[in-house]
Amino acid sequence: IDNLKRLGITHVLNMAQEIDLNMSEMSKHNIKLLNIQAKDAKTYNIRTDFDQAFYFIDQALKSQGKIVINCARGISRSATIVIGYLMFRFDMSLNEAYQHTTRLRPHVRPNSNFRRQLELFEQELNYLKYLNELKQTSCTNRIGMYENYMNAS
Repeated sequence: IDNLKRLGITHVLNMAQEIDLNMSEMSKHNIKLLNIQAKDAKTYNIRTDFDQAFYFIDQALKSQGKIVINCARGISRSATIVIGYLMFRFDMSLNEAYQHTTRLRPHVRPNSNFRRQLELFEQELNYLKYLNELKQTSCTNRIGMYENYMNAS
């Protein structure tokens, strides 16, 4: 906690099931904590943790706070969350987010299962972008049709 306070950390996102951080101790020092019981296993679906983790990260950043995202070794689970967040919030491709993360922390290596889930997440984000573009195009076409109708009247 002394190191967190010294670094100005206001939020801690713990992605390690095997690390039990003390919420009441963190609260005493005005540090918000979210414990997500993620497993570093080839069968664990970390994608189900994205919404809760991303919301927590957003809250930290919106409050001008500083956040630490940890797991047991800082290689797989926490890295997967950071990469996924960069893809989601900053519209980065998986490759861009991975390269950005490894530039800052070279030993990042999401396990093969998490890597596959990030690939599927990238497809999901691309599909949502496509739907949004389609929706906007349809709306633009309707506005144009309405304007043409009004000008003809």
